[in-house]
Amino acid sequence: MRSAERHVSTAAVVTGLLLATGCGAGAADIAHHSSTDTRITAKVGQRFTIDVEENSSTGEHWYLVPPEPGDSVVRESGQRLRGADPDLTGSGGRRIFAFEAVGAGTTLVVLLHCPVAGSCVGGDASPVPRPSATAGGPTAQRVTYVITVE
Repeated sequence: MRSAERHVSTAAVVTGLLLATGCGAGAADIAHHSSTDTRITAKVGQRFTIDVEENSSTGEHWYLVPPEPGDSVVRESGQRLRGADPDLTGSGGRRIFAFEAVGAGTTLVVLLHCPVAGSCVGGDASPVPRPSATAGGPTAQRVTYVITVE
């Protein structure tokens, strides 16, 4: 094995060991939960996400809605859509809601699932989306997560 190849190989092994042992893990420190994990336990200082499937190209959306989580227990730290192309019909992805556990206690996180276009009103122009009273087809549903921080 040539010297340059040996250095590349050694670097790959060292990088793998650092990732496996958690050094510089970053994203590995975040606990990920699916839309069906409605009871979440976290430790103070821990970051976690609620990951839900979303296909915005067909009008499907998820929103964080009131009541807001108790900010002395959990703080929202943003959301993003990953793996979807909103201009390509049928291109689904994942909406990721990120949080940080800031203090011991229990609080609620409420997400509104709007499965198709027209199942909710608001959200873009209105600060609080809500289920549509006139929607035909699938109806919007609220999903409540009980978050306990120890």
